[in-house]
Parts: sequence; structure tokens; C-alpha cells
Amino acid sequence: MSSKNLDGLLDEHTWMDPSALHRAARRVQLSNASHTSRREQLLKLADRFNDALAPHTACKPGCSHCCYMPTLIYTHEAERLAVASGRKMNDIPPRLVETSLRTAAKVNGTPCPFLSGDGKCSVYNDRPLICRLHHSLNEDPDDCRVGPHGTVSPVKRYDVDVIETPYHLLMYSKKRPEGWASIHEFFSTD
Repeated sequence: MSSKNLDGLLDEHTWMDPSALHRAARRVQLSNASHTSRREQLLKLADRFNDALAPHTACKPGCSHCCYMPTLIYTHEAERLAVASGRKMNDIPPRLVETSLRTAAKVNGTPCPFLSGDGKCSVYNDRPLICRLHHSLNEDPDDCRVGPHGTVSPVKRYDVDVIETPYHLLMYSKKRPEGWASIHEFFSTD
């Protein structure tokens, strides 16, 4: 997607301006609603963002290159996936962020445990926030293929940290911290 097309998208959807989107996410994060309600509101904001951006991305049904990237999720997201899939989930206790990142890097290039044989997500409606926000503004979806050290080509994307950062801050604000780990750790295939 060219910067001109992105400007057109932002003209059509002014709420997607990075500053406006970040303010909206922060309002949700800091609101007086329950923790669960705020999480759900951020998921709805992510879905609204994804729906508006989707016509402009290289991502299409059956494209699954991003499903080979390390995907870090929280315990509550793993619990949602366990219910949706009927799969047993491993308990991952809270730990240092660096430990989670280092462990997740080991599964780079390994397909997501929820990737079906036809290249589609088997838990799409219940997918974690990071999966809802991931996209490519490149012209060719093959640019997202994962090599040993990340994607084969640079992937242009809208800066989703405007939603993801308030989500992480909401998780860190919990009185009882949750585990944060690779989806592969929560749902091992051994």
C-alpha cells in the first residue's frame, strides 16, 4: 500500500489516525470498567481496525505466512483458545519478558498449533489480539514468508502498537499477573 493510499484510508477513517486510535485505546485501558470488559473493548477496537484495513492488505483467506511467526499470548487468551478448540492448555506462570521472548524465538518458522491443513486459522473468531492486529501492507503476501531470522522481506505495516501497548499496560495493571508465552508453549504438540 502506498503512503498515498494510506493517507486516503486515514481520510476515510479519521478514527484510524495513529494519535486518535492510540487515544481511543488508552481511554479503554484507563476506563472504570472491569478488567474483562476493557479487554473485550480493546478486542472490538482491534477488529474494527482490522475490518477497515483488510481491503488494503496483502492478507487474504488461506495466506498463513504470519502463522509461522512466534506469537506471544497471555493466559486469558490461551484459556479462550482452549475453550474454543477443546484442546488442553499448559499452565505458564508469570515470568520475565526476556524469558518469554527468548523461548518464543525458538519456534520461529514452526506453524501455529491452530493452523489447519488448508492454511486457515481453526480458532479465527477467538484468535488473540496480536493475531487480530497482524497484517501486511506489502503488495505480495509472499513477502511475509518466514525465514530462519524473521520474514524474508521487510513487511510494511500500520503501527499497531497504538492498540497493542495499551493492551499490554492493561495486562500489567492486574493485581495477579498472567503468564505471557508463545502460543506453542501454551499448546505444545508433543
